[in-house]
Amino acid sequence: AMLLPPARNLHEWFNLGLRLRHNARDKPLQRGDARINVGDIMMDGNRPLPEGYEIATWSSPLIPLIRHKSTGIVIWPVRFDLLPLYDYIEGVRPNQDIRGMTTVFHYTSAGGFSRLVAPPQEFYQEQWEFAEEIWDRLEDDFERHGIPDVSGAPEYSLSLVAAEPMSFTKREAVAQAVFRADDENLGPGRVGHCVAL
Repeated sequence: AMLLPPARNLHEWFNLGLRLRHNARDKPLQRGDARINVGDIMMDGNRPLPEGYEIATWSSPLIPLIRHKSTGIVIWPVRFDLLPLYDYIEGVRPNQDIRGMTTVFHYTSAGGFSRLVAPPQEFYQEQWEFAEEIWDRLEDDFERHGIPDVSGAPEYSLSLVAAEPMSFTKREAVAQAVFRADDENLGPGRVGHCVAL
């Protein structure tokens, strides 16, 4: 098998997606593989992670948490998509409005991370309903941690960070970006986890 080069950044890695594969056979799962023991299944990226990232040693094979080596920030391996909510609110039919996607990040505490990545509260018929639940979870996390609004941003904006963990050399710098402050004493534990959107 040809070895693919690592993705250049998390945006590219998320765009390339994840795949389920069988541990022992080291190949992607196919339809009809239903008799495989769940313990033999793992998920990984379609390309290796960018330099500076690794799969966290404590994560499960089905949820390969990503860890940024120099800051220790733990990243959820699936990018949440809020576009269905925007499309629903704006009255746009899915795929009618083709727009470029960029990846932004929300840095949070371990507790905030657990709340953000918890299973949905109910089964949703529409993608926008799950996107709305994620939006609400994000707003709750901003309020819980006292993350300030972005000055001059429209009402109902989310205070997300455009820089991925590899953009930072230490967690204190992440805290400064999230809380928009130069205070060196911001708690690095408040930004030890992140989700991509």
